[in-house]
Amino acid sequence: MSIRQGDRGILVTCHAGCDARDVLRELSCIVRIPKFDPLAIQRTPDRTATPHLDLWRQARAIENTLAERYVRETRQISTPLKDIRFHAKCPRGQGPFTRFEPALIVAMRRAGELAAIQRIFLDPATANYTAKLCLGSAIGAAWTNGSPARTVGICEGFETAAAYTSLTGIQAWATMGAKRFHQVDIPTSVETVILLADNDPEGRRAQARALETYARPGLAIETEWPPGHMNDWAQLLKR
Repeated sequence: MSIRQGDRGILVTCHAGCDARDVLRELSCIVRIPKFDPLAIQRTPDRTATPHLDLWRQARAIENTLAERYVRETRQISTPLKDIRFHAKCPRGQGPFTRFEPALIVAMRRAGELAAIQRIFLDPATANYTAKLCLGSAIGAAWTNGSPARTVGICEGFETAAAYTSLTGIQAWATMGAKRFHQVDIPTSVETVILLADNDPEGRRAQARALETYARPGLAIETEWPPGHMNDWAQLLKR
């Protein structure tokens, strides 16, 4: 038999098949069982919180911050970018191991809604990144750099997507990893997709899978690999 406290009263489970009311009646002869008013019970806080939204709201524009230095100087990306912010004390880790570090916050949207963020933690001394971590429901989402255009590129990383847009003027999205490269929800308004995977074994597998997954009537799918022996388009800006 198991007896435990529930949200609205005492929960009884008798493995011998006894009725819970009979068990409680017998127990009341031995101990006082408190009465509960369901309307007066304080509800448990909603555990389906969205911490990625909280961090996004806390963050600010990147102008005059470490994030701007990372984007403009370290990554040498000059084109205007949307849906990115800076958080001066972004949590990294959990519980007693949590640290608070500066981070570039990159929005990942699905059907226009903010589904997740990528936190790119930055070293204040060098303006290089130290870690990249996603938070939220990242499957199917991507950094889109604004509303979808008719032609979009699909990249693995934010830096690669921003670099490709800076180089070509074509809107590029970032899936935040090769494993999610084939999982982005592409709106029907998009007419052409350019696959811009990294030029390595994992990237070539991701490109092949995306080529099959994204196929649909009316959608043209192209592939562009970085020139020469470069691994991704971001390397072109750092030569």
